[in-house]
Amino acid sequence: MVHDRGMVTCLDVKTAEVIWKEKLKGNFNASPIYAAGNIYFFNVKGENTIIKPGDSFQKVAENKINGMVKAMPVFVNDKMILRSDKFLYLIK
Repeated sequence: MVHDRGMVTCLDVKTAEVIWKEKLKGNFNASPIYAAGNIYFFNVKGENTIIKPGDSFQKVAENKINGMVKAMPVFVNDKMILRSDKFLYLIK
């Protein structure tokens, strides 16, 4: 899960014990989403952090789109559909 101010927390599903915490850049309104073996986080400035789920924080990539993002993306087959305040993106 991600807090509005960017703190990502991984919890044990059975005990709710904190496994790890990590601070991401920016503020977040969109929920993280799991797809294709990764978890995607978009902050409001359009910066994206991709991580691997697991017992330790493993960053896969960071990238950025133009515009503000306040909604989570949707994955359809091998494509991501993402809405910013100015554009609708289709990323393959």
